[in-house]
Amino acid sequence: MINFLKSPKTGSSMIEILIATGVVGLVMTAVASSLVLSVKNSSVSKYKVLATTRAQEAMEVFRREKVLLGWSQYYDVLGSGTYCLNSLASDSAQFKNMSLGACEDDQKIAGTSFIREALVNIISTEEIRVEIVVNWIDGNVPRSTNLIQLFKKYENTL
Repeated sequence: MINFLKSPKTGSSMIEILIATGVVGLVMTAVASSLVLSVKNSSVSKYKVLATTRAQEAMEVFRREKVLLGWSQYYDVLGSGTYCLNSLASDSAQFKNMSLGACEDDQKIAGTSFIREALVNIISTEEIRVEIVVNWIDGNVPRSTNLIQLFKKYENTL
């Protein structure tokens, strides 16, 4: 018959409890760190998508005006250099009135933390390179995205 009153030592020593607590603490720290990193990466991705959308909007203005103005006027209107695009031209008149000059730090797109510029390079009378650059600050880290298109003169053969 087993004597239930006299059982062998069954308990946890203080050292076992400290080791178990340490292991649980390390696991929780690793989980918390990966969660923080995941949230940060998600935030960076979100801003990258928004910045790319702003760049695409600007490039569409340049595409639209090439079609509306025709190559000769398009070529005459643009000069090599940087254009600040904190707001976009809604028609050809506004597009023609764009002036050269980089954006200042306070010339952000309304309601955002983005600065958008077009870098125009007239390669020849038949080619213009347009690069749209969108910059923003993420914490203390400067970030940017860009979109490049080469516009060429073509003859309509219809």
